[in-house]
Amino acid sequence: MIGSVPMRKFESQVHDRGMIAAMLEMIPIVHVGLHDGDWPYVVPMSFGYEVTEEALRVYLHCAREGHKVELWRKDPRVSLTFSIFQNRPNQPYRGSIHDYRSVMANGVIRQLERGKSGGLHGRGVQAILRHNGRRPNPFSVPHYQFMDVYLVECRWENVTAKSEEPMESLADVPFPTPEELRGSTKPPYDYDAFFTRKVYLPAQKPPAAPAPALPGVECPSPQIIWIGCPTRPLRLGFWWDIPAGEPLDCDLLALVLDRERNRWWGYDDAAGLGGPVEERSFFDVARRDFENRLAVNFAIRLDGKLIGEAVLYRFDYQGGAELGCRIDRAYDGHGYGTEAFAAVANWGLYRVQLNRVLAKCYRENEASFKMLSSCMRRSGEDETFFYFEKPV
Repeated sequence: MIGSVPMRKFESQVHDRGMIAAMLEMIPIVHVGLHDGDWPYVVPMSFGYEVTEEALRVYLHCAREGHKVELWRKDPRVSLTFSIFQNRPNQPYRGSIHDYRSVMANGVIRQLERGKSGGLHGRGVQAILRHNGRRPNPFSVPHYQFMDVYLVECRWENVTAKSEEPMESLADVPFPTPEELRGSTKPPYDYDAFFTRKVYLPAQKPPAAPAPALPGVECPSPQIIWIGCPTRPLRLGFWWDIPAGEPLDCDLLALVLDRERNRWWGYDDAAGLGGPVEERSFFDVARRDFENRLAVNFAIRLDGKLIGEAVLYRFDYQGGAELGCRIDRAYDGHGYGTEAFAAVANWGLYRVQLNRVLAKCYRENEASFKMLSSCMRRSGEDETFFYFEKPV
């Protein structure tokens, strides 16, 4: 579902709702995707829209009968795509030869009743007229009264938007005019600012039972982070979700004492204990590190079985933290480490609002280099490590 999977080119994403509305103003047509048996059915339609605190409302109108109407009556779940492109190969603008604006959304379509007091049919008609540059007149209003008007209400968590080039304010949303292309003296885009800008987040309801606090931030529930969707078997859970004194539900020793596997971990867990190794030794260390605001350890489980861990640590008290991940050798090659690593990075950035997540790998560790390159950007190297970061 749109919005449930983090955008790979996160630096291109537009979060500000005012900017998203300005992008929609530029776009005359929406493509509506419907379920049609074995093949999707996509139809272009004119539209109108409204922005509310809870959702993006998209209004559509059409004749009372037709194939698309039959399809969304059977299955009202629809996908919406809005896009517009400017190509300027012979007139670069601020160092760029093209640009685009794109918005995608999921929602459920429903028909609006005519003449209902307090209903949205009239608002939908007015929104469609306005967006298409038409003012109501003696013909247009009766004409639309004989057509069906539909509403697709897309919650903001199911709306994504992006642009090719950085946009810092509403003034940057419209494409440059021919006059601006010919006479622009503006400097090239500030890509450094683009890559490190603060994400726009809507107001979040406080969790019912918040977990203990991290350094400088609040740590929200839930105790489980789902990867992909709740029907998949891979999930992440905080180490501290096992009460003190209860037996562990996983073989933690097998993971942390695999010396050959952990030669890339950069730390000898057993030597760091300063005492005998017992079943709960490493679990208790993880709990103490969390209570002392030093680290957050996540258990990576597949069908309930522990297959690895991810650790968010080295909080710098300036919005940054480092992330490490390791997977049991028996589960190599399935992408579990990449999925878990990306999920914890996004949890840190978008749930507890860190500014950036850092990571590193030994130069000889090709598997970790490949994994980090797939979900972060490389930020440097030295004789020992390759360094990566993911800012919001």
